[in-house]
Amino acid sequence: MVRTSTLGKAQGARLKRELLFEGFYWLSSWDRMLRRTVLYGYRPFQAFLWLLAFFIVGTFIFGTADGEGAMKPNDSGIWLWG
Repeated sequence: MVRTSTLGKAQGARLKRELLFEGFYWLSSWDRMLRRTVLYGYRPFQAFLWLLAFFIVGTFIFGTADGEGAMKPNDSGIWLWG
């Protein structure tokens, strides 16, 4: 009996969320993205792993581009370190 009432509350909450996001597609997609990546804060370490993954991928991409000479300033007057 308790399970049925809990299930009803969960379905009611989901219906309220769907009605709230009706017409706001960007908000709905943000909600889905949060649900799939960090589970609304129930797994905060998972958010750190996503951040670390983006950092590693970005370091690889920009490091490779710099090594190939693709990261050049347009103006010779730009002061660079090193």
